[in-house]
Amino acid sequence: MAGPHDVLVITVSDRVAHGDRPNVAGERLVELWTEAGWNVTGAVIIEQDEETVLAALQAGLAARHLVLITCGGTGVMARDRTPEASRRVITRELVGVAEHLRREGGPVHAVVRSVARHRRRRR
Repeated sequence: MAGPHDVLVITVSDRVAHGDRPNVAGERLVELWTEAGWNVTGAVIIEQDEETVLAALQAGLAARHLVLITCGGTGVMARDRTPEASRRVITRELVGVAEHLRREGGPVHAVVRSVARHRRRRR
């Protein structure tokens, strides 16, 4: 079971999952959260299937991670279903966070369908 400051990074990418591309974004997220003083207790790579994303998010919640970070699967292609899977497990959407990330990412990120989310912890 995860602790009160534990982070799980989930990379959602068919190409990374199949070994065709390095996990640059996921590894960078682990590095950044660790540098910020968080305990990154897991980093997983999964395919871009909505049910697979949903299962990974549910497993992270069941393990009681405080923060679940997903990267990938937010574009406009048919298999880019990370936001849809995320919305199935959230309590509230944090729209401003996603807007900030898109703005900071520059023009190329304008088509990214990021979702920042909050889910109340069950006691």
